[in-house]
Amino acid sequence: MAEINFKYGSLIRTASLYGKWDATLDEFVRNSSTNADLTIHISIFFAQINPARKTGVYGDSDDTPTHPSKRKIQSWKPGEFQTFTQRLVRQAQNFWNGMYWLQTPDNYKELDWPDNELTHRCNIYSKFELELAATQKDAHYTIAVVRAQDGENFRSNSRLYSQKDIESEQMIPHSTAKFWTHFHEVGHLLGLGHVGHDGHQCACQQLTAGLWCYKGRDA
Repeated sequence: MAEINFKYGSLIRTASLYGKWDATLDEFVRNSSTNADLTIHISIFFAQINPARKTGVYGDSDDTPTHPSKRKIQSWKPGEFQTFTQRLVRQAQNFWNGMYWLQTPDNYKELDWPDNELTHRCNIYSKFELELAATQKDAHYTIAVVRAQDGENFRSNSRLYSQKDIESEQMIPHSTAKFWTHFHEVGHLLGLGHVGHDGHQCACQQLTAGLWCYKGRDA
């Protein structure tokens, strides 16, 4: 994992393609059973895509100049786009808020508690705030959203969604496990990669190790 340094309790990270966000570190909540709180804030502007006529085509995630992948799309119905974006933001925030912990390095003592005795080693409980931006200039990310034609297989990515992305999918035949595209893609906005790619480990191994060394927060 990349090292993140905070000064005066806040950080603005905007240097990379993914993992752009504002964050606040609250160390004053620490006590004998509570870690420090990190709140990550991401603002998204969703660009509504409509075809020139009632129906049209739009390139999905597989679309390249050498291998075009144009998919059929249709116009959004009145109020449908607003309902989609509000539901996506609400559900993705609920999913990622409090989902993981960050463990401080073994040689890092600045969050140990109390300040005069250092009997407990604090780590970081990660909260998440996701909001709709009114304009592109106010957003960390701009994401285009199409309304794919019924029955069309439109492949999304972290910067391109379709209206289907807030619905669950069964990725493994005969399995009860469900896959939610918008949870997956918002994870990329947080800076998380695919498991097994570029050295990324399973998120449950990589991000949930930040419990108290001496006393668990939820114990």
